[in-house]
Amino acid sequence: MGKTNENYKASTILQNTFVGSGYSFLREEFILRRQEAFEKRSEFKSIQSLFLNFGGGDSGDLPIRVLKTLESFEKTKTLPVTLLANDKASNFGQLSQWCEARSHIELISFSDDMPELFLQADLAI
Repeated sequence: MGKTNENYKASTILQNTFVGSGYSFLREEFILRRQEAFEKRSEFKSIQSLFLNFGGGDSGDLPIRVLKTLESFEKTKTLPVTLLANDKASNFGQLSQWCEARSHIELISFSDDMPELFLQADLAI
């Protein structure tokens, strides 16, 4: 976002460029909340909360590996985290137990309002 055709003029590969927010692939529910996101971003001071979502699968226990990495740093050890994970994943039970032992981590298995989860967090991965 924020790119213009000028950023790509030197390219010999691209004949047509479609850049900028007018060409972003976002579901309408995200577009409708865009102004709200910009307003929140203008007030941003520091990361106070994190939203993690790795899609429907859980390749290589990625959520728990990322959470353990965050826990290993003093600044992010108790950072409030909302994790959206698939309850059908083979290791969801283990992930659930791990998260329950940490009061700063909220594990959810479904949301019908993804834009709200993004807006609630200061950083989303």
